Amino acid sequence: MPVFTFLEQYDLKDKTVIPFCTAYSGPSSTLRDIVSATPQSNHLDGICIMTKEQGGKDMDKKHPKIDKWLTGIGF
Repeated sequence: MPVFTFLEQYDLKDKTVIPFCTAYSGPSSTLRDIVSATPQSNHLDGICIMTKEQGGKDMDKKHPKIDKWLTGIGF
């Protein structure tokens, strides 16, 4: 909810929004909800990382899925 409060309070018109979230059990509608909450923004492909994939451990270490995603969107 804090993210959506932020999105409601700031004008992101014509800004680039790159949705990113983490979830324990599985993907949710969060990425779609962020895009819906910023209809006048430009959107790059987002990513949802499920911590259950690694048992919730070592998420502070380099995650190959995140690196691949960042490369794919030009970072």
